[in-house]
Amino acid sequence: MTPKQKKYIIENLKWPINFDYLFKYIILAIPATLIFIGITPYETDDFSINLIIIGIITIMILAYRIKSGRRFKIFLLPAGLSTNELAVKLKTLNWRVYQNDNVLEISTAISPFSWGNKITIVKVTTDKILINTQPVGKAPVTLFMDILNYKKIQNLLKS
Repeated sequence: MTPKQKKYIIENLKWPINFDYLFKYIILAIPATLIFIGITPYETDDFSINLIIIGIITIMILAYRIKSGRRFKIFLLPAGLSTNELAVKLKTLNWRVYQNDNVLEISTAISPFSWGNKITIVKVTTDKILINTQPVGKAPVTLFMDILNYKKIQNLLKS
């Protein structure tokens, strides 16, 4: 992570937009195609209306999940917990932890419901960190693995 990216994250609580991130929005073309098929004059029955409704709902869900993968959440650290100590605690979850200048980058394992996640932790002050978890690679969403990762980290910080 570059110092410019780190500054942007601390100020805006989200990742800066880049080409790799925009690529995730390409998946929205699938439900958009369903909507297009639904509004064509080929068929004008309940099937067309169902396609339009399914397409709209799918776009809303995917757009929300992609956007939430860009945001950082604020967590409070227990008193006196350093970045090194936090890294040691996170390794107990069998995650690969890479540390660089008060930034921890974590890779989770592949599971039946996820291709793995990339977790980024930015230490802002002695008692505040920012955490982001998002799917690895070009995957636009995971099946709520980000929520589980946040809960695992929150439980780890409480213990």
